[in-house]
Amino acid sequence: MKRLWILIVVMAAAAAGGEVIDRIVGVVNRSPILASDWDEELRFEAFVNGHAPVTAAAERGAALERLIDQALIEQQMTASKYVSANEEEIKAAVDQIRKQIAKDDAAWAASLRQYGLSEQVVTQHVRRQVNQLRFIEMRFARDAGPKPDAVQRYYSEQYVAKLRATGAAEKPLPEVREQIERILTEQRVDELLSNWLQALRAQAQIDVRAPDASVPAASNAARGRGQE
Repeated sequence: MKRLWILIVVMAAAAAGGEVIDRIVGVVNRSPILASDWDEELRFEAFVNGHAPVTAAAERGAALERLIDQALIEQQMTASKYVSANEEEIKAAVDQIRKQIAKDDAAWAASLRQYGLSEQVVTQHVRRQVNQLRFIEMRFARDAGPKPDAVQRYYSEQYVAKLRATGAAEKPLPEVREQIERILTEQRVDELLSNWLQALRAQAQIDVRAPDASVPAASNAARGRGQE
């Protein structure tokens, strides 16, 4: 309701000839994505990765696609009555990012100013990421564990080959089994997540309204279904 009220105010200002302070760049099942959301996402990504915000249309389009996926995941979280991570978990995640970016409070504050972010905004983005990752793990990790033959095959066909290519000493399978299981589990979760998001997009009403972004074909197809 709060987001819809903001949109009503923005539209009223435009109708009255006032300055439009925001615009809708996408709608996911009637949930709007604002230009300010998009810009903030780009600045947050740049902030975390330590590079300048992207300007290329293709990269901006990819960021908008991620926002669409995030909206779809959050809608599923709401429907499933997912219990959010506690504040201690969120604070720990923010502190980890802070240690990677800045060596002291002054450097942290300077970095926030450089990217036009506040600590509150960073915390909001981190909270979204933590909760979505937890939800994805809860939904898929149980079915993503690799079978013993898959672990053996990965070890024989890929792990040992990589060690030999780099000249590193070979390690027996029992020593690296847990590492390989994690790798294969992550790969399987990624595969399950990708298939799930494709299914959600096929069922969703997605309307992309960002002429300054290069939007992949998958979103265009979903947009067409949403307007039928």
